[in-house]
Amino acid sequence: MDMPTDHLKLTCLLWYLDCLQLDDLPLGERIRIAFHISCEISRAVEKHGLTEAERIVAAVRRRAHAYLIQDIETVRRAQVAEGEAQ
Repeated sequence: MDMPTDHLKLTCLLWYLDCLQLDDLPLGERIRIAFHISCEISRAVEKHGLTEAERIVAAVRRRAHAYLIQDIETVRRAQVAEGEAQ
């Protein structure tokens, strides 16, 4: 892996994470979600040869966004339920 590709992947990851606004999630959940997104970004770059950040993020959105949003909402609901139980 060369440095420009690594930089592109990191840029896409940070851009996508910023859009999701995960600040209220526990660190472990944020790391798990970031790892999943990172895998999808690598797939878009390596398997499909995408080289533009906008296209990579769009590919991740098409492939995994619905799953990620559902996963994030599940974690948030669990946090609320846990808070109410205390």
